[in-house]
Order: sequence, then structure tokens, then C-alpha cells
Amino acid sequence: MKYLVTFLLITIIAACGTRKNKEFLDPADDNSPITEVYDTLLIDGNMAVLWWPDSNDQVIMKENYDEISYNKFVDDMTFFTQRAVQMFDSIGIENKVTDRDIIVFKKSDDSDTILKRKEVKGNMVLFHKGKEPLVFSMDNYNRQQIKDFYR
Repeated sequence: MKYLVTFLLITIIAACGTRKNKEFLDPADDNSPITEVYDTLLIDGNMAVLWWPDSNDQVIMKENYDEISYNKFVDDMTFFTQRAVQMFDSIGIENKVTDRDIIVFKKSDDSDTILKRKEVKGNMVLFHKGKEPLVFSMDNYNRQQIKDFYR
């Protein structure tokens, strides 16, 4: 029952607020807009983003792993997400949990940094208007380094 509730929570988070048909310029090729991006999150301020696997990845994991391994993964992701959210809340940093594939971060000079979930080596991304994003894993981060990043 615990795993069913956890899975439903993940599914609800994944289903909420998907943006459809937005265009953003790909910084690698200024002449080629990314079109039909169905899963983009726009960040315009200081924030920590915690990335979850999207529903397609969850289906693939369910198909490739036995039930016990899959449920252990979901349990770990839930635990590490809750721990990270509590840490960010305790030090006053706005945070968001998402499964969107692309994050577009608007910097203070009005340039954009575009991060793609499957290309980032981590699942916790820190955004600060005056700095480049910093990437961690939710199960391995340094609280003091995060506090220093937002000073």
C-alpha cells in the first residue's frame, strides 16, 4: 500500500502543469528553435530544482527491474526528495520538484541557460540569477556549499 501511495504521488506530480508547444532558442544553434517542447520549465529567479524521472522513464524502469528493485528506487527517490526539500525550506531557498525534460533558466543579463534532464549528471540543480547553475545529486550534496552558492 505504501508503494501504491508513493507511485500515485509521483504520477500526480508528473502530470501537473505541463506546458505545451513552447519555443526556446537552442544556445548551440541560434538559428534553430526547439519546437514542440512539451515538457519545459522556465525559471526566472533563484531556485533549487529537484528532478524526478518522467512517466516514460518510470514505465521503462518498471519494465526493466523487478518489482522489489523498482519500489526500492521509488522509496529512495521519495526519501531523498523529502530530505532535500526540508533542507532548502530550513535555509529559506525556494525549491521545486519537477519531471520536466528541459529547464530554461533566465539569467540576470537576460541570457538563457538551457538544461536537459537526460544530459545533466545529477538530479538537483541550483539556480542563481548571477551565476551558472550548480548540479548535485539529491543523495550526495554539501549543505554549506549550497548556502554559500546563494549568498
